Amino acid sequence: MTLEIDDKFKEECGVFGVIDFSKEFNCSELTYYGLYALQHRGQQSCGIAVYLEDKIKYFKEVGIVNEVFNEDLLNELKGSLSIGHVRYATSGQNLSINAQPFIIANEEKKFAIAHNGHILN
Repeated sequence: MTLEIDDKFKEECGVFGVIDFSKEFNCSELTYYGLYALQHRGQQSCGIAVYLEDKIKYFKEVGIVNEVFNEDLLNELKGSLSIGHVRYATSGQNLSINAQPFIIANEEKKFAIAHNGHILN
């Protein structure tokens, strides 16, 4: 058996999440550092969504993590659960509407979702 290694630079999106059962930490801050460490996986856009007291707050924008987020914004995004995403665009334009996490809702619940890959309809 041989292992072939492709020497071409390839990366995909980065997804990072935090759950704080103790509710003592600012999950958005921990997610920021996780996304910063994953920045090499996508530089087009980034976003963080947090959950606290049955509400989802989020912010996403075109740009890299340390340019999009600052301390004041992370303090506004306090929560006990978080999901973050850095985007490496393989389809779609580099617009803030394509930044993740996506917030979707049905009649009963709201969800924050981030993924790596394509979701086709």
